[in-house]
Amino acid sequence: MGILQDYSCGVIPCRSGANGKEFLLVQLHAGHWSFPKGHPEAGETPIETARRELREETGLTDITLLESPAFEEMYSFTKRSGKVVEKTVTYYLGELSDPSAEVSVQPEEVADFAWGDAEATMQRMTFAEGRRLFGEVLDYLDVSG
Repeated sequence: MGILQDYSCGVIPCRSGANGKEFLLVQLHAGHWSFPKGHPEAGETPIETARRELREETGLTDITLLESPAFEEMYSFTKRSGKVVEKTVTYYLGELSDPSAEVSVQPEEVADFAWGDAEATMQRMTFAEGRRLFGEVLDYLDVSG
């Protein structure tokens, strides 16, 4: 059957909240919660893809992305056709310049969104690999302040 390789880029959006950092998750129509992400378009760098996908899925544009460190998520799934897909997603941590910026979701792809503190975000995430990745982000933020 063969294994397909898939690659996406995304953003882990955060903002300063009343009780510390808050993180943004989007819920896709399939029901799962994750950080905004998507496939690169021709000629885009990974960071350009991440920025575009954030804008398309959430309407957020005024964000500072850290190019380093990048955080990687790897998982595999089986399509209805029986083909196995091995997916790698590179995420960049992003800090909103304006914590009160309005989120405007892309209705074709995104069913809902939620801001939450670290604990709420961890609990809302659907997949174990996403929770592992978010744990790395929290470790990094604890070290870097």
